[in-house]
Amino acid sequence: MLDIRGLKASYGHIEVLKGIDLRVDEGEIVTMIGSNGAGKSSLLKTISGVVRAGSGEITFKGRNIERWSCAKIVATGISHVPEGRQLFGPLTVFENLQLGAYTRYRRDSKKEIDEDTEFVFEMFPVLKERWKQTAGTLSGGEQQMLAIGRALMSKPQLLLLDEPSMGLAPIIIQNIFAILKDLRKKGLTLLLVEQDAMVALSIADRGYVLQNGQVVMADTSQNLLDNEDVKAIYFGHRDKAH
Repeated sequence: MLDIRGLKASYGHIEVLKGIDLRVDEGEIVTMIGSNGAGKSSLLKTISGVVRAGSGEITFKGRNIERWSCAKIVATGISHVPEGRQLFGPLTVFENLQLGAYTRYRRDSKKEIDEDTEFVFEMFPVLKERWKQTAGTLSGGEQQMLAIGRALMSKPQLLLLDEPSMGLAPIIIQNIFAILKDLRKKGLTLLLVEQDAMVALSIADRGYVLQNGQVVMADTSQNLLDNEDVKAIYFGHRDKAH
């Protein structure tokens, strides 16, 4: 579904992606782990068009998208849940969801968009209860649910998620990740950036380890969970036998 080859990107003169190769197959959950500054968020931003690729290719369902606008990328089936939620705080829950469907208003009927709003409310019942409440007054967990719901309103085939557990209580994290697994069962493909490597690898099929803008390891999630170097760096321990 998504194939990235030799991708480079920079912020001014600072190169943040240094030749990334990565793929996501349809129906997978793929995660990227790595320390702060490794390039994880930059990669998601480059895929979604927020950061312009310097060189390399981003292919989505056989089409090169690395020069496309953000709106065209969303319209073609990729939606991005950014780090820190980035909701429209003064707007209501309902208004935020409607803005998530902005690329569809000329293409789809009001009935279809209303049906997808109801789908989001079924996934996140608390949002239905608070549909008139302004986004800025929601709890952190509710805001994360709204950020995911807003992304779902564009009817993506591939969902990019950046640090969905950030700042949330463990029980809320558990709920969010259960919903992500359920979305995969419903046919959505996910590319996940997550600081909590244990949580991310526990729900993913495969994982990539990024360091300094490069992929330094790629394997199945189980193999990464069992890898002693990954344990030492990201889980803070090694097995006692070693």
